[in-house]
Amino acid sequence: MPYCTNCGEEVTDEQRYCSYCGEPVGGGNRRDNRPREQATPDRDQSPPERGQPAADDRQPEPASGAGRQQSGHQQAGPRTGPATGGRARDVGPRTGTVELYVGSLRRIFSHPLPLLAIFVAWFVFSAQILLAPTAALLVSLLSGVLGLVAAGVLYLRTDAELTGEEVPISAAYAEVFGAGLSLLVVWLVYVIALSVGLALFILPGLYLGGRLLLAFPACVLDGEGAIESLKTSWQLTSPVSLKPIGFLLLAFVTLIGLTLVLVIPQAVTLGIFGVELPAVETVETIEDALDIFDNPRYILINSFYQAIALAIPVGAVQIAATRLYREQRPAGEPSRRDGSS
Repeated sequence: MPYCTNCGEEVTDEQRYCSYCGEPVGGGNRRDNRPREQATPDRDQSPPERGQPAADDRQPEPASGAGRQQSGHQQAGPRTGPATGGRARDVGPRTGTVELYVGSLRRIFSHPLPLLAIFVAWFVFSAQILLAPTAALLVSLLSGVLGLVAAGVLYLRTDAELTGEEVPISAAYAEVFGAGLSLLVVWLVYVIALSVGLALFILPGLYLGGRLLLAFPACVLDGEGAIESLKTSWQLTSPVSLKPIGFLLLAFVTLIGLTLVLVIPQAVTLGIFGVELPAVETVETIEDALDIFDNPRYILINSFYQAIALAIPVGAVQIAATRLYREQRPAGEPSRRDGSS
């Protein structure tokens, strides 16, 4: 079948004018002198259909579903924006909140020494009620420092695990002490913000606690100052603010669950040491219920089991915070564990 030399429309041998563009097609314009099978253009050389762009003008399309996915936002490269101060951030795989926390809850038991230190810190803090007010305040501060150092070791060792490196426990403690002053300031600001927020109907405390949670790994892993660490945490948690808040909520649920599980062994221990809990029918006032706190053995046993219930979820939150910090850290800013120091 011959074609119009002007628009490419198919014409018949009897036509003198193209029915599409009106161009004369008779005589020399109709066909050349080659045989029909040679004069007919092959499939790849046929003129484009009406309304279709030429082959050279068409946009290339991906050959498969995987190609189509790569041509979308996944090919956009590193993200930038307010959350990273305009700097490119590595968009690596992201882990869900529950998965991240549960994985950290399992990992805490692979760090027995930091976990033991966190337990001792909470035990001392809970048992300081036995001391005079001045001594109790001093002991509370010391227990807070002990727990803070243990948490710093968890940051370093978790970061080392993620990078496939080995960090001796002694080297980790030495590195944490090197960032001690900044870490202490971050802790004081965090405790005050969390306490004030929790006093304001709980939700503000959870929000502030979540947004400032990454200040601790920022301080220990990257050696940032106290104020800079707090700013970094606020910046990095902006696009994922629900994740650290979720860690705190999941830690609270874990605390409640462990407390319920430990009720029976705690009651058995109290019986072994001869501590009798007041019968319900004998408790008439709040003062009657609080009389049990005059018994030092009850306070020590209760502090022991309370410290167990607190140390495990608190340690898990530290590990989860480290993993989230690595996910959110801007690209091109490796931690000291990456060999940049």
